Amino acid sequence: MRINIGDKKIFSQCLNKMLKTNIDPAELNGITFNSREVQEGDIFIAFSGERTNGHDYIQECLKKGAVLIINEMLKDKNMIKVESSREALGELSRRYRLSMNCKVIGFTGSNG
Repeated sequence: MRINIGDKKIFSQCLNKMLKTNIDPAELNGITFNSREVQEGDIFIAFSGERTNGHDYIQECLKKGAVLIINEMLKDKNMIKVESSREALGELSRRYRLSMNCKVIGFTGSNG
């Protein structure tokens, strides 16, 4: 899944406060945890899954133009090491949502 970042300025502020980064909003494009969908300017979040491990695709994502990698294993230029990628995504989402001034609509159901 890949999501375009709506308000890049607000998202960048949330990212910079949470992870102590300094990413220019003009550099941001989207956010994804699927290495096949990474585009120039994206943030890639590496998850360890049952069948594949996103950490195995970090170098590929950097070559595709990812501006930041959030992961649980490596700390380097353009890479932020976190204790839990899932928790980092949840916290980043929470901060971004709280920074927005809009109504939220939720869809629920047993079929997804």
